[in-house]
Amino acid sequence: MKKVLLLGVAIALVTAMVGLGVHAQFQDTEGALTKIKAGKLDLKVNGGDSVVVHEYNCVKPGDCTCCHPVKYTLTNIGCVNGYLDLKIKVDEYENDLVEPESEAGDITPSVGELGEHLGIMLWIDDSSNDKILYKGLLKDMPACIDIDEMLAGHDYDLIVDCWWWAPSATDSQAMTDSVELSLTFSLQQFKD
Repeated sequence: MKKVLLLGVAIALVTAMVGLGVHAQFQDTEGALTKIKAGKLDLKVNGGDSVVVHEYNCVKPGDCTCCHPVKYTLTNIGCVNGYLDLKIKVDEYENDLVEPESEAGDITPSVGELGEHLGIMLWIDDSSNDKILYKGLLKDMPACIDIDEMLAGHDYDLIVDCWWWAPSATDSQAMTDSVELSLTFSLQQFKD
């Protein structure tokens, strides 16, 4: 009987030891955290987000803004580099077909002719090497210009409103007409 009792105690001890092995007294836990935040492209024109408007009234043949061109400073304040593109839209308005226009040969009461008379030049003003983007008549401007410049870490000065009206024999056709030049700057990130 003593042997059975000793055997029972031995089994109880072995069971207790196995149980203690499953529930170890020492424990060490470490952790790791990974945070991921998306970058951004954030294009600013002249330091802001709003539309910049320049308006010229009572324009006539011989007028020019090239002595005092308008400059748009484009800045990417985001942490992601981006390539700059420019979309262009030119809208012409007849406004009113007055007698001098029709006498000069204007036969289109709903189509403006001012874009046929205004020359315009767009360029990037870089102190080391200016890059001309477009020079020609306003009516012939392309719908978009791939500027293909990386905008990262510094400003680009884009000169846009340098326009001129060279006098011609058909200037009166554009009398009272108006034109709107809409520019949309876009910044796109491409995989390097």
